Amino acid sequence: MGELEELCQQYTSLSEADINVLVEQTKQIEQARAYRGFDVFIDVRNEFNNQAVVVYHKLPVEGLSLYRRKVIGKAALRTNEPGVFHTLETQLTSVGLLAETQEKRLIRQKIYPIVSGERTIGVTIVEADVSRDVLESFQSENTRSRYTDVSATIKMFGRFDSAITDQLADAILGFDQTGRLILANRTAIALYKKVGYIGNILGLDYENLSLDGSRFHDVLKALQKVKTNHRPITTDFNYLNYFFTVRKFWNEKNQQLVVLIQDKTDIKRKEAEIISKSVAIREINHRVKNNLQSVISLLRIQQRRLHGIEAKQALDESISRIMAISSTYELMSKQLDDYTNLQSALNLLGSV
Repeated sequence: MGELEELCQQYTSLSEADINVLVEQTKQIEQARAYRGFDVFIDVRNEFNNQAVVVYHKLPVEGLSLYRRKVIGKAALRTNEPGVFHTLETQLTSVGLLAETQEKRLIRQKIYPIVSGERTIGVTIVEADVSRDVLESFQSENTRSRYTDVSATIKMFGRFDSAITDQLADAILGFDQTGRLILANRTAIALYKKVGYIGNILGLDYENLSLDGSRFHDVLKALQKVKTNHRPITTDFNYLNYFFTVRKFWNEKNQQLVVLIQDKTDIKRKEAEIISKSVAIREINHRVKNNLQSVISLLRIQQRRLHGIEAKQALDESISRIMAISSTYELMSKQLDDYTNLQSALNLLGSV
């Protein structure tokens, strides 16, 4: 058994057929002349920590490797290699995204999905050293450029001033007719940094930035169908551990695709927390009801042992009261919201 197979069995639940697809991919990589001068990797998702793990590395035949130490078996983190997770999540090719190696070196990656059936089981990564090329972009990150200039965004929308646009909670992205990002507000730049992107996102292609798995030409076709009613295409989706709502529409005046992304992660988490608490409260009500039923059973046993009529009547009254209380808890254990159906409550109390 090879190292790739061992790592896949250790970190994933991939089937033997899936692993064979990966092995076949390594053979194609080793035979491809286009990869002779590059470090080429195969990464798979680590199912224990939701990161990725390197299972294969082909050293360049021509030129020097970017790595001094062995990286097979090492983790590939979302914060260092956003393109890997972008492709794993969306099944889209990621081209030209910045990344940081396990040896803290800046590189640019081309990432292609490895598909088995309809599932993405891994990615092929081709890496090139661009440390010098990207140095300027990092140094000028806080400077004004024609891409980050919010006034350009305002011109696109035609009705917001810069103070308002940059304070909007939604991320705003503008793509030109070729699918290249030319406009973005601060919220958008912060959002992509949050999901792991490194460096300046402006100038990247739509597919590199698509978090919902959509492709630029497919979006344009879909917008053509709804062009008459001027309604945006709205989609809810999750990416990694985040939840988003995205709206897309075509700006006729500037011939640009406008994408608005709303981060609903906190809302979803609070909803999940509320649901969890509601379930816990219903469980508590159910247990109280069961305990009261146990008390009723004990009182009935005691009642059968008594001979005095007055004592039996007194216990009857106590049992009726406890049954009424128990019915209330039973009703609360079944309700799903803050409202109680009055008819159900009356029927339940009437049956006591």
